Amino acid sequence: MSQQLKTLVKRVPKGKLLQLMKGRSFDTDPKILFYQAKEFPEKYFKIEELKKHIQKRKTKRRKRKRGGGKTKKKYVCYTGIGANKKGTHTAKDFLKRMEKNRNNFNEPVPESVKTLDQWVKNSGAYYGKCSKSTVKDMKSHGLPIKFAKKGCRKKCKESEKQMPLIMKSLGLNKKEVKEKMKTYKKDCVKNCVRLMTDEKLIKQLVKMKLKGGCGKRGGGKKLSQSEFKKLISEKEKEYWDEMEKCNRKCNTIKTNYTKNKKKLKKKSKCYQKCNDKRLKNIQSVHKKYPKEYKTFIKNLG
Repeated sequence: MSQQLKTLVKRVPKGKLLQLMKGRSFDTDPKILFYQAKEFPEKYFKIEELKKHIQKRKTKRRKRKRGGGKTKKKYVCYTGIGANKKGTHTAKDFLKRMEKNRNNFNEPVPESVKTLDQWVKNSGAYYGKCSKSTVKDMKSHGLPIKFAKKGCRKKCKESEKQMPLIMKSLGLNKKEVKEKMKTYKKDCVKNCVRLMTDEKLIKQLVKMKLKGGCGKRGGGKKLSQSEFKKLISEKEKEYWDEMEKCNRKCNTIKTNYTKNKKKLKKKSKCYQKCNDKRLKNIQSVHKKYPKEYKTFIKNLG
């Protein structure tokens, strides 16, 4: 009780304490009265009496470090398409640049994106001035590692579904696919960032694209006629099996013994799509190895 009373006495203002102490002690000196009230509050006060005269504490709300306050929303750090050399932008400048380059981004931007917060989320920017490390990355590589990682993570997640199918088509077992997928998940982002930040490699790829390199042969290695014949036979079997699977789905369409003409047309289109897909896949193999394909046709005649 005594400790609770002492804490309550501290919260009561001095003027109010002097008024309460009058007539309760024989002393008149204010210093002595304060001492008696603080040291021996049990003799003079009750808890309910002091609670009425407690001074309320003024609480100051602290601003959050991230995203709090108006100062950080004045500046935006952005180092993508249409950015400054330094990377730091004012809110107005950032919005103007985003509106100008709306159609220049790799992915289409929806028309609903108009406000500053929406553009910051969509572009991968953040509030505040750019740090020295981001500016160094911009000067050395043209794209900071922070933004390269975001793009690489998205692409690696998208390709996780496709990679096991590619590995199976190369002739790997389930155990081998699992082992290689573990290493792929670990090293995918690191390898992607290295390629994205390698300025020399990017320049070479741009030159090759402008000259039309890597294009006509599609990156295929030179093969002998025996190897090319094996490859065509394997691919034809593979695409034929895929077509049969596709046709099974078409068989589920019921035509009521060809009486329902709409469903009959739908069924015939389904078969045609499956066959067209097989032909396109075979043609892609021929385009990948054009010289080998020409020699193969000559040998047939």
